[in-house]
Formats: sequence, structure tokens, C-alpha cells
Amino acid sequence: MTAGLQGSLMVDVAGTWLTAEDRQLLRQPQVGGLIIFARNIEHPRQVRELCAAIRAIRPDLLLAVDQEGGRVQRLRQGFVRLPAMRALADNPNAEYLAEQCGWIMATEVLAVGLDLSFAPVLDLDYQRSAAGRCIHPWHEQCRYGRHWQTFPRSWLG
Repeated sequence: MTAGLQGSLMVDVAGTWLTAEDRQLLRQPQVGGLIIFARNIEHPRQVRELCAAIRAIRPDLLLAVDQEGGRVQRLRQGFVRLPAMRALADNPNAEYLAEQCGWIMATEVLAVGLDLSFAPVLDLDYQRSAAGRCIHPWHEQCRYGRHWQTFPRSWLG
């Protein structure tokens, strides 16, 4: 990725390879990045080839994936299955395990030519219904801890 992002739009493509229409879209100066979804992914080599094809058109684009672990893991076949971070929260080695999962995720994301994952840095798990379902105001999957002040300092940067 080069330093000069042109656009502010994060777009996606429909398949596992680029169509002529995709190439035309990626050439638009308003496009600054591309996120890949499960529908774009078969295996690591294919993702590397897709990223290389995108970079051949626009080397400046930011390439991303949502790779949090658990049910939110787009890179699956040929990649390490990461646990949902909520599964680590009560473990006495939670900080170490979360750090190791982060390194694995980052290594795999970078190895296939992607620049970043939209995995959250901090996600609060503070509201649950009587049935144990999350009633978080933003989304339904709560993870990590109950209050940001309870997190190890190293997690907060």
C-alpha cells in the first residue's frame, strides 16, 4: 500500500476474482479501500491472488477483512480457527491468549496481502438479558469484559 489514498469509499466485490465491472469500480478515484467477505474467499492462495489482482489495478487501496474470531471469521479454509474473544474473557491467561490470537490473526491477514482486519480493539460485554442474550446497544455479539477499566492496561494501548 502506498501513502496516497485517493478516495474515502470502502467497497466490495461479488466474487472470488475480479470482473471487468469490478476493475472499472476499483479505478474510480472515490474508492479508497476494499473489504473482502466470506463470498470472496476460497483458500489462502486464492486470497493472495485476488489481492495481487487488486493491487495491480490500484496499489494504493486499503484492503481489509472482518476477522475477529468465533462466528466473525471470514478467512476460514486454510486459516487458523480463532475462538470468539468472549470465550477467553474468564480464562486466567486471557491477556496472553488474546495477544496470541491477535498475532495469529495479523500474521495470516498480512500473509495473504490484506492490510487490516476490522476486529475491535475493545468490546464491552455489559448488558445481558435474563436469557443470557446480549442487549448491547450497537450489536448482538458481546465479548471481552464488563467495563473498560477492568481490562489489563496493555489491552488499552
